Amino acid sequence: NLGVMTDFKLPGYTSEEAELRDSRNSYGRVHEGFYNYLFGKTAKGANGSYKSKSEEIMGLLVDLFDKECKGYSLFVTGHSLGGSMSTMFAARAATFGQFGKVTNVSFASPYCGDQGFRDHFYELEQKN
Repeated sequence: NLGVMTDFKLPGYTSEEAELRDSRNSYGRVHEGFYNYLFGKTAKGANGSYKSKSEEIMGLLVDLFDKECKGYSLFVTGHSLGGSMSTMFAARAATFGQFGKVTNVSFASPYCGDQGFRDHFYELEQKN
């Protein structure tokens, strides 16, 4: 039992305006708590942003990979709850093709998504 599920909409929360437009695509359904933690609106940051954790991390990674790490591959890893987070974050990182290769290594991860999410993840594996 995965508990309460929600749509795996990408990208994560970026702004109130984007949330109102809600033009994000959904890639299956995932555990709501895991999704909200990584992709939901956060407390106001030092820069005044409410961006989700995933989008803040993506911004840093894209900048890093555009400069010092050009040509590198991205590896995402986690154990247990972190394994579910790494799986969802790796899916986010690979979905829009911003990195050459994205590899996820998770250990003892609980299920985080339904068949629609798994199908999307498998599709990304084939592309990567």
